[in-house]
Amino acid sequence: MERDERIQKIKKVLLEMGAGNFHHRIERSGKNDGIEALVSILNMTAEELEEAWIHQGFINSLGTIKATLAIQFLIDATGVITATTGNTEGVFAEEVDNFIGKPFHHVLADHSKVEWLKNWDLIQRTPYEEVSVLLYYKSATGLLIAGDSLINSLKDGGPVKYYTITVVKHDKKSVVLEPALGYNDNNGTVAEELLNENKANGGNRVKKKLTFEDKRMLVKARNLILQDPARDFGSLRSFAMELGTNTYKLKYGFKEMYGTSVYRFLKCERLRKAKMMVQYGDEPFKCIAHLCGFKSVSHFTRSFTKEFGAPPRTVRKGQV
Repeated sequence: MERDERIQKIKKVLLEMGAGNFHHRIERSGKNDGIEALVSILNMTAEELEEAWIHQGFINSLGTIKATLAIQFLIDATGVITATTGNTEGVFAEEVDNFIGKPFHHVLADHSKVEWLKNWDLIQRTPYEEVSVLLYYKSATGLLIAGDSLINSLKDGGPVKYYTITVVKHDKKSVVLEPALGYNDNNGTVAEELLNENKANGGNRVKKKLTFEDKRMLVKARNLILQDPARDFGSLRSFAMELGTNTYKLKYGFKEMYGTSVYRFLKCERLRKAKMMVQYGDEPFKCIAHLCGFKSVSHFTRSFTKEFGAPPRTVRKGQV
């Protein structure tokens, strides 16, 4: 990639960010120079802004924000795009008509084409199975958009003629929430406390209302994690004492407000930061593990692989 072309891509990403679009990333060139360092910083900044934008100002009372950037493609049995949703045009900076009649891999970054062909072969052999894969798309301006792609077949009783591909960007990988506030610690679980409260109210579950002070405390808890996810926060009790509250209010309130437990949120934040450093940086994995709060490289590698479905080395090579 020539110097001027790389600078142009930096300008395009900055313009997209200025317009409030934080989905785009710049493909790494493999060079070791100041421009590449700037690209790495810009990609990580876009990632941070995207996460902050998703959460800013939202209070979770019923569920958590899980996905943005939902676009769809309809492809035929040969893998050719036959239709797409209207918002595709804005995301890819290209008219919808330019997609129609093109093979699906036309919209993919080079390193994702191999992954797509491998999964497309699997889909054709098992047409009624649902497949989900992380793919990198390339816009008309040469910028990358990473999205989990859910591939489904449309069934009408005969051979499969069409497939839908739904592309979403997940907030913190759309984590599966722990059942019914059931985070364990030495003081039992929130679920047990709620059960006792339920019995005291004659079996009629009363949903606790968070006060303004509760919400302010919970925002502070979240901000402390976001500011320094590598920090050792100790036990939930000691963290609650630091915030001037009790364990129950912290556990129940955090779950109610953000849809997940304190320590699940901390783990996801550590892994999100680690993934950015793996994808967009060149730091040794030992250094990343230390900076992101993992006890050892092996602990980091196990957690990373479990969360993202591939080890750090594979992600850094761009093979997923």
